[in-house]
Amino acid sequence: YFIEVRNGCDKEPVIKDSRILTDKENKEEHGVGLVSVELTAQKYNGFISFDYSSENNQFLITVTLKK
Repeated sequence: YFIEVRNGCDKEPVIKDSRILTDKENKEEHGVGLVSVELTAQKYNGFISFDYSSENNQFLITVTLKK
């Protein structure tokens, strides 16, 4: 199974240690959603990947789950 989510963004996301860093001020309260998605994908033998297109300022997250 493939799940793709596209979202507009005004600048390229910062990725560190295979994790997307939030650029919001209160970092302790943000940035946990994608970690939850990643852990769930791993639980079902899947994975998550990220991509950014500067042409149309879109951020793409793909979740792959193995059947």
